[in-house]
Amino acid sequence: MSVLNLANISQPLTNITMDGDAKDVAVEVGHILTTIFNSITYCPFAVVLKVSLIMAVKRRPRLQSYNNTLFA
Repeated sequence: MSVLNLANISQPLTNITMDGDAKDVAVEVGHILTTIFNSITYCPFAVVLKVSLIMAVKRRPRLQSYNNTLFA
């Protein structure tokens, strides 16, 4: 979700008014769904990139400096 969509997530889609608690629940559900979506889509990608970085530093002697090892 983009930042623009996230700002509009708490606005009701109909003209039905909700009390304060219902609005808080709707916002909280939106945050939970966003967190689940980001975890499913971005975490595997980050893990694959991190593992490839560690393997590159391990296999190439010229990359095995103190800074690169700390970074990996």
